[in-house]
Amino acid sequence: MQEIKIKTQIWTTENLDVSHYKNGDSIPNIKDPEEWKNTKTGAWCYYNNDIKNSKYGKIYNSHAILDPRGLAPEGYRIPEHYDWLLLERLIEQTKETYHWQEHFKVKNAGYRSNNGRFFYLNEASGWWCKSINNTEVSTYAHFYEPSSDRLSWKPFEFGEGFYVRCIKEEYKTAAFIIDDAFNHPLQSVTFKYFPNTSFQEMLDNIYNTILNDKVSKYSFGKEWCIDLFEDYMRLKEVYKSGDIDTITFDQKINQVYDRIYIQNYKLIIRRL
Repeated sequence: MQEIKIKTQIWTTENLDVSHYKNGDSIPNIKDPEEWKNTKTGAWCYYNNDIKNSKYGKIYNSHAILDPRGLAPEGYRIPEHYDWLLLERLIEQTKETYHWQEHFKVKNAGYRSNNGRFFYLNEASGWWCKSINNTEVSTYAHFYEPSSDRLSWKPFEFGEGFYVRCIKEEYKTAAFIIDDAFNHPLQSVTFKYFPNTSFQEMLDNIYNTILNDKVSKYSFGKEWCIDLFEDYMRLKEVYKSGDIDTITFDQKINQVYDRIYIQNYKLIIRRL
């Protein structure tokens, strides 16, 4: 797949055009408006159900985006809301010298509404992303309108149909500051992790690396937590909860990001 690197992000330059999930299961092509409106599972179509519009890629409903079988090809992932917010920030910083639409190969390919109708060909284009809000997974769409020359976003209903851009799945890094209460010789520690690393896995990594002799082996993180800080002002306490086995570390942190974009933050491990 062709890619474009924008600062730390690597995006695909074409809209996704797959008809199977990663495990090989097929995604139905639903043309009928009433069926599109009523389906509760993943589906795709071409704009106006016309094969000539395959040049734009496939339109997907949000059920396809959220399906646990995975829509993004190997090595890529569906972007989260925070990924798009960061892209918007980078665009704003460079818009005087960098024409992102050309490099991103924006095609104003319209979208499909939740009643099955098609709108805005040659006028706008939109792309799905995932969002974590109070541990519930939902979908947003970020869309571009040449008339306003900017990216916008808002939540959309499950039956809406938008395109998909993928972002490359690469190792990320997270640095943790260790609270003085642990009396640990290390002042901080940095972990490499994949975007799909669960929050529980990150807790285990921290425990096995630096906290093994500082908390009870059977506490499973109950005696300590992670705080999200900006300029040492606590924004949110991030801790073990009922969704710990399924929610990713990024999703847990993005519960804050989805509400406010934070450029510089600190993760501090402390005792409860």
